[in-house]
Amino acid sequence: MSLPGQSPYVVRFYRLLELLRHERDLEPRLLPHDLTAWLAWAHGSRWLLCMLFESRSIAVASGDISLPSIRQTPSVHALIVYLDTIFATLPSEHALSLPEPYPIIAWSPNRVLTEQSIAEEGAPLPANSYHNSPLALSNQRASSVGWDVITDQLEALSDAQCSTTDALDQLDGGLATLSAAVQVFATSRGSMALNPRPMGFTRSVADAAADQEAGGSGWNGDGGNTVGHAHSGIVPNVIDSLEWKELMGILNPLYSPTPANKFTQKLIPEEAAYMRSEQLKELQTQNNITVTFDGNNSHCDSIYFVHATTPERTHYFIDGHVGTDDHHTVDWVKGKVEENLMADITKLTEFAMPLKHMKKILMHFSKSTYGRAKLWEEDANGDSLLALKKIGKTRFGSTWSSTQSLKPCMSRIHTLVREKEIKFLQKPLQSLFMSATLVEDSRLELGLTQYTAIGEPICWSIWSLEASDANTSDVFVFFTTCAAWLKDLLARDPDETGIPTSLANKVILIFNDHYNEFFFHNEIYFAALALDPRYPISDYFLIPLTANPSITIPHWGTDLSMPHPWAYNHTKQFLKGMFLAMAERKQDYPLLCKLGIRDASIELARQLEAYWHNEYPFNRLLEGKTTLQWWQQIEQNPDRRVLVMLGVKIFSTLVNSMPDEQTGSKFTWMNSVLRGNQHAQTLIDMVQVGQHYARQKPKPKKCPMVKFSNIDKDLLELVKHGDNTSPEYSDDDSDASDDEGPAYGRPVPGASYEFETGPVKQLLPNSELNLAAPALKDLLSDTPCMPQINSRSPQPSQKDVDDDAFVDF
Repeated sequence: MSLPGQSPYVVRFYRLLELLRHERDLEPRLLPHDLTAWLAWAHGSRWLLCMLFESRSIAVASGDISLPSIRQTPSVHALIVYLDTIFATLPSEHALSLPEPYPIIAWSPNRVLTEQSIAEEGAPLPANSYHNSPLALSNQRASSVGWDVITDQLEALSDAQCSTTDALDQLDGGLATLSAAVQVFATSRGSMALNPRPMGFTRSVADAAADQEAGGSGWNGDGGNTVGHAHSGIVPNVIDSLEWKELMGILNPLYSPTPANKFTQKLIPEEAAYMRSEQLKELQTQNNITVTFDGNNSHCDSIYFVHATTPERTHYFIDGHVGTDDHHTVDWVKGKVEENLMADITKLTEFAMPLKHMKKILMHFSKSTYGRAKLWEEDANGDSLLALKKIGKTRFGSTWSSTQSLKPCMSRIHTLVREKEIKFLQKPLQSLFMSATLVEDSRLELGLTQYTAIGEPICWSIWSLEASDANTSDVFVFFTTCAAWLKDLLARDPDETGIPTSLANKVILIFNDHYNEFFFHNEIYFAALALDPRYPISDYFLIPLTANPSITIPHWGTDLSMPHPWAYNHTKQFLKGMFLAMAERKQDYPLLCKLGIRDASIELARQLEAYWHNEYPFNRLLEGKTTLQWWQQIEQNPDRRVLVMLGVKIFSTLVNSMPDEQTGSKFTWMNSVLRGNQHAQTLIDMVQVGQHYARQKPKPKKCPMVKFSNIDKDLLELVKHGDNTSPEYSDDDSDASDDEGPAYGRPVPGASYEFETGPVKQLLPNSELNLAAPALKDLLSDTPCMPQINSRSPQPSQKDVDDDAFVDF
């Protein structure tokens, strides 16, 4: 009787195995005059072994693959070997007439029947007779290879079946996931084969009625298919492939896949049109929307993106303009490249040779598999180098990232070249590493060190400002933070930093040039800093009143009674201009229509003074809110609404191009070379549908403070060493739009100046801001070095103040 959950053959196998474990010990002595005892034992043992092999074979074939091999029981295996040896040589009267190598043991079935008859009926005993048919094992058991080889083959077959089962389980899980994404299902009144007309999400009432009259439910799987293709990036042309049709047949044999051209010409455009209408409805409920415009290209068409971003940083891809006559011409690119601070520093003559060699080194290791393997071998301490960073076309500051990734590898490269493990094809580069004087070698490392040290605060600021919650004040703060880091770096002894005075002055001229272009006529950035509760108007950022005395002629109309009058005047002038611009479109602002321009301007003046003096409600705690959320909570106060209206508009503005970059990456991924050249409008429609459903996911909690130390360490490591240099690396794969952009004939600021002697020049922000403030350096520190600012020096709460009472002033 088998145990619950076990095959009877498994039970019999274990019982026989236990029975035969000590069978050899029971062997009787073979007597020449009486063979009966020994033959009886041999007869029984052989048949028990036959039953043991039969039980295991059937059990394994039935799926019970956990049974141990018979060889794992030494005593049973020894018994098999012994019987094979004995019966192969023991003479028998029947051996000559049989093909099997085993002799015959005579036995009498009539005698068994006789004994049973006597026991049941009491009949007389019949005459004895012997059955002469051979008692032989099967051909497999009698073959030269033996059962052990067959058993091993069965075990291998069982292992293969297990692997196949695991693969099928994984495939089943993958198909289940794909099935959920594709949403192929039968209708309630008939299968899809009976109702084959594909329907998207944007069907009209007439379409749905016609579908139901045809025997369907007004819906089938192609709508979900549209979402699956757009959200997962599946190229519509895949639908026409035999593999896709076979997969759909597995998921639902009754479903007939819709042709790809129907997806590209009908279903996806209809779905995208529906999404655009839904986007428009959502955007019509929003105020202070930022509209951005940027360009990209597919393999066939130029596409220019239009994005709308809400104050809460929800991004909408509004449309893509295809085949426009406006292109990114040389003049257009010139204007963009010339405004790139890091690009101008990269093009300094001091960095020309080091960066040229850096590119050649990266190119060598990108094409040499052996070289990469030797470079990344573990040293005696078990440490290995991280991957080299490839220079990309679209990433900001990627030349700096590549240089930073190469610096730790220089020592290993020296060793490999001098030990002749690797060899550079370019003779100047090879001789540089083989040079006995190491003068050129040291110059290369010095140039790379200078470049990374100067570019570090700039690139770290760029990465920090890519945060979705970065606002206008962060732009000014991080630009100023770069000035603070550069001031500290360039003020040190050149023998310590390796940066000569001439190079330091060139960098300062470039920085001042860009600072002047960016902020001189753009007071919004400084005004945003003054209105940001994360950065209190205190001695952290502004020049303290106890600083060294200096004579400064104030701007006409400056209120010298206010704290930090220079900052107050700049903020006031910008807010006045912003208010007048809004007053020209008074009909768009209900508050201005209600108060009138005169009363609203009076309120603005009073409210700005209250804010500057840190009065209620402008002294509320930040409490983990973003700057925009902090201003929005004050909107409920009727006495502060004019300044709040301006503050909300300022901090609703999107200051980076991340929506355009993300959409461009999506286009590149969905229209890669391996995916085929798709029509630009199809890409636009698919990206819009995919982003619509991506917005339905829960949004992560926002971080109110934008700091370099807040960047996820895993993401930061991925940016620094995420992709190995690949065989596809070439000189063409450089930062055409970033660090490696050509100068287009325009002299680089500071490039024509040579400074051999004299003091280091002053950075422009040094005359207005306290660049030595610890809070500035904390923004670019990789570890927090200051506590989080939580409020604007809160004063006692005045929530119970009577708003109708007259306050003398």
